[in-house]
Amino acid sequence: MFDNMSHSVRPAVPDDIRDIVQVHESAFPGFLLTDLGARFLTMLYAAFIDQQDGILLVAESPRGAVVGLLAGTRAPAHFFRALRARRGIAMAFASIPGLVRHPIRIGERLLAAVRYGGDQPPAIPGYWLLSSLGVDPDRASSGIGTILVNRFYTMAEEARAPGIYLLTDLQDNDAALSFYAKRQFVVHSRTRRRDGRQLLVLAHTFIR
Repeated sequence: MFDNMSHSVRPAVPDDIRDIVQVHESAFPGFLLTDLGARFLTMLYAAFIDQQDGILLVAESPRGAVVGLLAGTRAPAHFFRALRARRGIAMAFASIPGLVRHPIRIGERLLAAVRYGGDQPPAIPGYWLLSSLGVDPDRASSGIGTILVNRFYTMAEEARAPGIYLLTDLQDNDAALSFYAKRQFVVHSRTRRRDGRQLLVLAHTFIR
């Protein structure tokens, strides 16, 4: 177990899912996955625990409360292909309440989400995907995000992965971009979704 600033990081277990969903909803209000609803998020995060190549870490407070999460995968294309095969229909039904609440905004992006495969650039094969990093807003700037990323780094390095990549918004995202820049992520490329959303692919390469 990795300890820092009175918090600890460990692999998630199924009993953590409810708390993980609550952290996600607090950390990402108004985001597409949040608007799809708690049932959708429950299925998604459960997949990071029980599917091959999935990784789900949680940060705990000294009292054992889940206050942060990191979801990732060792093989993005394989992971999301298996997710669609195993849970795609159930997750589509789980998204219906969110679609009813926000039909235009979610309808435009849901198809892209269903087809999502990790958007791994061909130029960085073998890199692990950092899919989601969330911290309870009440504990922002407490170092929780850093210890979660550090644990993910350690896991990837020990597995001899060439590096880690992630996707994040280009616009109105200064805090996240600064956070990742301080952790040696650099801009690898840019991509634009069909809905016009502009994303940066950030990559961290391990030097051996």
